[in-house]
Amino acid sequence: MNLSRRTGFTLIEILVVVSIIAILSTVLFGSFTGSLGNADNKAAQSKLKETQLAIELYEAQKGTYPLPNTAGACGSTSGTVLRSSDSDCPGNYILGLTPDYISSLPTITLSANTACDIEYQTDPAGTWYKLTAINCLDDSAVMSASDPLARCPLSCGGSGICSPTDPSAYFTSSFAVYSRGGACQ
Repeated sequence: MNLSRRTGFTLIEILVVVSIIAILSTVLFGSFTGSLGNADNKAAQSKLKETQLAIELYEAQKGTYPLPNTAGACGSTSGTVLRSSDSDCPGNYILGLTPDYISSLPTITLSANTACDIEYQTDPAGTWYKLTAINCLDDSAVMSASDPLARCPLSCGGSGICSPTDPSAYFTSSFAVYSRGGACQ
């Protein structure tokens, strides 16, 4: 009797195992992709809230909110609005905030959305501010007007770019932190 012992796997068995692994990885990858987008959105919102705390601490110590950095290496942006993408110094677009109050400011790289921009706006006297992450949420999230980080609260009505009833992706993918007087700007 010639009874030989079979060792190893057949080609069919190996192909079945590889197919099962491929199917499972496809299902898991789809689940994790949405989670990564949500994590990026939450991280961006957290960085804006962290910056808000630094701005409020600055105001508590100095008596006014910090002004946008519109001089020197930051380019020729004039007025009281500065976007992080407008300047040569996106890491220092708010005067006097870094490094004493916060280690770094939010930049356009904080979001997975490549159209993201960060805008800091204040009046010339520094009595109010608004820090807006424009178009920074990816497709997995939509900001509603009732959200605490909504670009404009429901009390702003419907005027201009700050309209809580604006259904456009540009508005619903943006979020903001602001002081009293800056909400409807």
